[in-house]
Amino acid sequence: MTNALVTYEDYVALPDDGNRYEVIEGELCLVPAPNRKHQKVLFNLTLLLGNFVKARKLGDVYVAPFDVVLSKINVLQPDVLFVSKNRLKILTKAGAKGAPDLAIEILSASTRRRDEVTKLRLYDDFGVDEYWIVDPGRESVRVYRRAGKKLALVSEVFDGVFETPLLAGLTISTPVIFEE
Repeated sequence: MTNALVTYEDYVALPDDGNRYEVIEGELCLVPAPNRKHQKVLFNLTLLLGNFVKARKLGDVYVAPFDVVLSKINVLQPDVLFVSKNRLKILTKAGAKGAPDLAIEILSASTRRRDEVTKLRLYDDFGVDEYWIVDPGRESVRVYRRAGKKLALVSEVFDGVFETPLLAGLTISTPVIFEE
């Protein structure tokens, strides 16, 4: 006997039990509540990106929980995502239907493998232009950027700054991201 794949329709029909879920390759995955350090990093990133994007009217920034429907059997909730103004048509009342320009995942012990392997592959397969893996334990940010048809690791920044062509003029400082 095989288990049926969970679809987006199954996912939206779930009763609200107070938990967060994602659907990854047809499997329903519980997303545990983040710890305090994760939330602080999320807040810092959201302020940094959100204020920059809003001031320049470059698009929209969202934070989890926010559904990103990549396919019928892949519904993710990146910690932070950016959709450029020329791609706002992917936004729906329920979330996003399609890949954001930028997806950011903040690692935790329970999601590390999912974020570093499975989500990296899915974001690559479904056309995300840039993916950041933020590691609060190592206080580093790995930046994957689309090079041709694939996401490629372009840098891992520990105590420094980096930029993204998606948000020209924004300089991201890792000390600011991990500031308590």
